[in-house]
Amino acid sequence: MTMKQRSVMIATLGFAPQIITRTVDFLRWPKFWYADPALERVILVRTGRYNAGHSPWPTLNHFRHYFEETYPQIILEELPIKDSAGNEVQDVETVANSELTFNTIFGRVKTLKAEGYRCHGVIAGGRKSMTIYLMVTAQLLFSEGDKLWHLISDKETQEPHVLGVESEDSSTLVEVPTYYLANALPMLHQLVINSHNPASALRHYQRHATPAQLWQLDAFYKAECDNIDRRILRLAYLGMSNREIGEQDGVNLSESAVINRIRNMAERFYGRKMSGRIRSKFIDDLSPYLKSEDAFNS
Repeated sequence: MTMKQRSVMIATLGFAPQIITRTVDFLRWPKFWYADPALERVILVRTGRYNAGHSPWPTLNHFRHYFEETYPQIILEELPIKDSAGNEVQDVETVANSELTFNTIFGRVKTLKAEGYRCHGVIAGGRKSMTIYLMVTAQLLFSEGDKLWHLISDKETQEPHVLGVESEDSSTLVEVPTYYLANALPMLHQLVINSHNPASALRHYQRHATPAQLWQLDAFYKAECDNIDRRILRLAYLGMSNREIGEQDGVNLSESAVINRIRNMAERFYGRKMSGRIRSKFIDDLSPYLKSEDAFNS
């Protein structure tokens, strides 16, 4: 039996919460080119500070009640950014709060994708820092069918809706082109989604390898190494001696045979004959890939 497709919209709360209701209207409007009748949930990413700004609702509580009365068939789920003590962050003004915001958004979207939701990300109307982290999350986790949207208009408006006044309303919902990392660099994608701290995982790769290098490591590991080679590399990365590696299940080779295997792999990797002690440099050069869950699950 095929499960019914479910959809969710993820938005960040800023000075114009009416952007959220207006985007919901577009996604539920049958005439819109990407109307999504399966939309059943809206995730509202927010800090602890509500600024009425250009909003028709003086408080967050007013907005909650309005949304729930206007869209009774859609679940409004708030996602406040909280610190390790459980306190709501008032603003994204420090490095620690920035990382916390990214990890919070990433973690919720990761769960939604695992639950089978089609995702709509909205980068209009929210705090700039949070929308940036939503964009990065979309690049890391979104896949075919997911969309990133921006609501544009030629004038400021406090109106909470667009439909019914379309002849007078210049608002347009436009799709933001998104580069899906899952398709381009599946190995890096797996590393990040399996990390407890995706921000830290991304920084590690920025320091240790470029996307081109990661692609090269992934291709070498999967195309140039057999199962025994890959097991030897994983065990060497974990710090086992050549003798200990040879004694492991799945290897069962003499110490000299393990040394020869590593040398042969290194020569294929570097494209030249190798002499001397080459294991340390070879494993170090492969470590950005060997560190990933993808290497250990292949």
